[in-house]
Amino acid sequence: MSVGFDKLFLPLVGGGSLVLLEAGSRVSFSGADCGPEGLPFGWQGRPMGKEREKLPPFQLKECGGQEVIRVLETARYRWRLVDLPAQSRLKVKSSLEDRRAERWSLTQDDAGNLEEGTFQVVNYLGRARFTFECKGDVVLDVPLEVISRKLDYDAEYRLMTEDVASFCEQLLLQWSAATSLRFSSNPMERSRLLLERYLFLKGFLTEERLVLLMEAIERNPHHELRREHEWKAVALARGTAHLSHPSSMLRDWRRLGSGRVGVPGEVLELRKRESRDTEPNRFVKFALEQFRSLCLEVGEQFSEKLSLRQEAEELRMRLDEVLGRRFFLGLGRMKRLPLDSQTLQKREGYREVLRGWILTDAAASLNWEGNEECFEGASRRVDLLYEYWIFIRLHHLLQGIAGMELLPGEGKPEDFIAESAGQVEIRLRSGRHSRVAFLWEGKLRVELHYERAFTGGTGVLQQGSYSRSFRPDYTLSIFPSQWSEEEAQQKGQLAHLHLDAKYRIQQVSEVFGNANEDLDEEKRESKATATYKRTDLLKMHTYNDALRDSIGSYVLYPGTERPTRLPKFHEIAPGVGAYVMKPGSDEQMARFQSFLEEIFEHQADRFTQYRYLADTENETVREDSRVEEGQISYRVARKDAECVLLWLREENKDWSKKYGLAFCQADIDEGVEIDLGVEVGSEFIPCSGGRGQALVGLGWRAKVRAVRYLSLSKLLCYLKTRNIEPPRPPKSAKAYLLFEFDEVCEFASLQLGEIHKEHRQGSRYMPVRVKWIQVLAAQKKEGYI
Repeated sequence: MSVGFDKLFLPLVGGGSLVLLEAGSRVSFSGADCGPEGLPFGWQGRPMGKEREKLPPFQLKECGGQEVIRVLETARYRWRLVDLPAQSRLKVKSSLEDRRAERWSLTQDDAGNLEEGTFQVVNYLGRARFTFECKGDVVLDVPLEVISRKLDYDAEYRLMTEDVASFCEQLLLQWSAATSLRFSSNPMERSRLLLERYLFLKGFLTEERLVLLMEAIERNPHHELRREHEWKAVALARGTAHLSHPSSMLRDWRRLGSGRVGVPGEVLELRKRESRDTEPNRFVKFALEQFRSLCLEVGEQFSEKLSLRQEAEELRMRLDEVLGRRFFLGLGRMKRLPLDSQTLQKREGYREVLRGWILTDAAASLNWEGNEECFEGASRRVDLLYEYWIFIRLHHLLQGIAGMELLPGEGKPEDFIAESAGQVEIRLRSGRHSRVAFLWEGKLRVELHYERAFTGGTGVLQQGSYSRSFRPDYTLSIFPSQWSEEEAQQKGQLAHLHLDAKYRIQQVSEVFGNANEDLDEEKRESKATATYKRTDLLKMHTYNDALRDSIGSYVLYPGTERPTRLPKFHEIAPGVGAYVMKPGSDEQMARFQSFLEEIFEHQADRFTQYRYLADTENETVREDSRVEEGQISYRVARKDAECVLLWLREENKDWSKKYGLAFCQADIDEGVEIDLGVEVGSEFIPCSGGRGQALVGLGWRAKVRAVRYLSLSKLLCYLKTRNIEPPRPPKSAKAYLLFEFDEVCEFASLQLGEIHKEHRQGSRYMPVRVKWIQVLAAQKKEGYI
């Protein structure tokens, strides 16, 4: 278990100490209240009580055999150098350096000596470099690790990074950052990034290691004995091998006088010598030249990143110095890769160069244990990692829903991976790569989009935003599977569910505000703190209002509360809300998955209130659906809208129109099927007549808001409670249907006899459900329009 402190004293080589504490606290820089308990040798600190609810400013944790100091993300820290010897010209080097003064600052005394400073890390988690040097020598290397207030670093953050790593290791990396994660090379996979290769090379080929490797190679270099042949004058010959092969090793014979005896003028001398121009040595030269080319590529591709370019340039210059040594003079070019060489595999110096060359081209693999074989790579912003993680979890949740299948050829999560500037990122791509598509129960197509852009200023029947452009983090597009998205949008059968990841939010009150808090008080607080608690909620409302075909917008955040939903109607959509999404929380994942299932079921049911209103809006915008009768022209909402035809008694016609109520007998014996949910939202068209008279509309219509099935006693009690007894009250049937309606408006009198007779079930007193298009067809058939 980690130990908590609010102040630490760390000794410097050569004298003096570094004091660390949280900025803004009441803790002083004095060491009188510090002790060595629970700390490495030479360190001192002030421990904190265990009753403290919040995380302490400093925690000590053993990691990879080393004690590291854990500090909190977003917390601001102060440090001061105390009790330094005279003429101590210290310099500080840190990955935490930031151009923004509130995140990094240094203070010097009048003589220009480093005195104190502050630092703050925002949106980055992991290891950080913090080193003090004096005349080029390191006098203190502070092992820092930044952890989160919102996510448990050892459990939730580790699960999140491992989830992302299992999806794509390279998403964890970027070129430069305040913090880093630990990686090891995986020789079973090739690297896909210039970033991966350079990060390993930088960690592998430090200045000290490069010197040690060359010392080992030059101390015991590989060499071969080479046999050389050279023709020399006989008088200069040293060997005797030519005596055994005079015909091939002697030449330029000359006769002595007039005799037959001849004397050779030259002899072929055989000589052995050591040569370093061997395959293992050529490989070492080849590998170092490859490392040099990698540094050049980094410097050229990222010339605008000054610190990165300088770092790569320094490594290239060290390699140039090594390649300029006498050892490499006279070595030829490598003609084959000598991986079978025992020297490369086993001899000191050679085997390390071979291993480094192989692993430089290998893929990076996340290594949480931090053993000696690992190297560090600058980590992504934690808020961006949280976005990536949510995308991956959304994909898994959708796949886990019953009846959901991933459509073949319609995109996989890997299609969202794109390489840019030597690193990978999730981004929207053109064509099919912009989405992952699923099919739910064979009837709904569900498409998961990452950062889909909704352009502004489009026409009323086009997709997008009617105002400015928006790009939610994630969008679920839902529409019937038999149509394309464009066709579904034209038919009013498209729905978008928007989700935004908010890593910086920890409590739902930060989104929706405190329910008991006065709005004026919150506004005054926001002006003082430059924040506004309801900003994210307003953004969700903006998505719903500005983006066409939106059915809901929700915030996903790493909190602990139960989900918050604010539906517009009594149904699940449309609405706004917030859901907790944290690594390792199966219960919260199950809740959100259930919510998605409800959304799909809701969209599959066309007869919900929202679906009715959405369809009505689509048809209303699309065309003017009119009924014309002689000189009279009137508009209906949709030609396929549901209508309820109800016969009213002559005595109750005016009463019904005045109070927005109508009732009829529920003839249960006839087995009439009444779907009360379908009736809600339908057009209410009253009619009268019959028994020798034509059945006609009463000249007005209304919108059904509620339908109830009541016994006679309950209906009478209801009417009495409202004190609106009708001229002819109900009295004979055991049960009744009570319709409540509003939005009464004048309407042409329709001829309804034939359509009423054709569609009714049971007696003529029962309601008849038809569609507007059927009513219109009946008018044409009977010659009324």
